[in-house]
Amino acid sequence: MSVEGFLAKAESRLVAAARDLDAGDVERSIGASYYAMFYAAEALLESQGIARSKHSGVIAAFGEQFVKTGKLDPAHHANLLGAFALRSAADYDTNAVLSRDAGQETLEGARVFVAACRSLVA
Repeated sequence: MSVEGFLAKAESRLVAAARDLDAGDVERSIGASYYAMFYAAEALLESQGIARSKHSGVIAAFGEQFVKTGKLDPAHHANLLGAFALRSAADYDTNAVLSRDAGQETLEGARVFVAACRSLVA
């Protein structure tokens, strides 16, 4: 997929995350927010000719290529890791209780993350 293709998917997931949160589906919103970040990270990696097949690989390569090099604030990597953990809880932990506040914070973090990634490929 192209850089713009990944960024389009990221923007689409942000819209879905907001819609899901408004509908009261916090788990789906958190998942969509995470995927917005994931696709934005993939866009940045693709812009450098780097491809990874696993979520852990994308997250690690994002940290190595854009945070450790000082191109992005470490808070973005922490935000991505946090969203991944919440998405995993939402998808796999049958006892997870995720609040609307957690959904809203994840969505806001995803918006900032996607904008930061977009600024590096623009």
